[in-house]
Amino acid sequence: QWLELKKELIKKRNHKQVNLMSVKYQMEKKELEIQSLKKSLEADRMIRVFLWGIVVLAVVLAGVLINRFYTRKKANRRLEQEEIKYRSLFSGAGDAILLMKDDVIIDCNKKTEDLSDETRDEIIGRTFLEFSPPQQPDGRNSEELGREMLERAKSGGPQRFYWRIIKKDGT
Repeated sequence: QWLELKKELIKKRNHKQVNLMSVKYQMEKKELEIQSLKKSLEADRMIRVFLWGIVVLAVVLAGVLINRFYTRKKANRRLEQEEIKYRSLFSGAGDAILLMKDDVIIDCNKKTEDLSDETRDEIIGRTFLEFSPPQQPDGRNSEELGREMLERAKSGGPQRFYWRIIKKDGT
């Protein structure tokens, strides 16, 4: 009987331990599930933060691009207005005006056409010397005086001076 009692006690003790171990196992399993859920929630939160960061960045970038677009549009409008003003002054001037690059005429106004009896297309691409007599009325060499005038214009802006030209018909 003692043996049976001992076996019974061992059996109950083992049963308690098994139950205790089972409960412990279930608690550890739940704890691992909770930790896994916490990690998953943290990852979801990080993804949301990242996505919101991208949204904010996209909105800021869109704002910058829209601002640039309207700033350029405004600048282009001002440039067009300045171009119209420049063209009207250039075209309507009572004096001949030549625009030059590296001694070559790249544009001229209507008064230049009238004075030379040549069209704009005939004038553009030529040098001022092709329209000049060898000497100017003051006796100076046209080439030397012309180069001097061009250097002054290059260093200090527009120049106004009188210049004798040879018309298309040679006069």
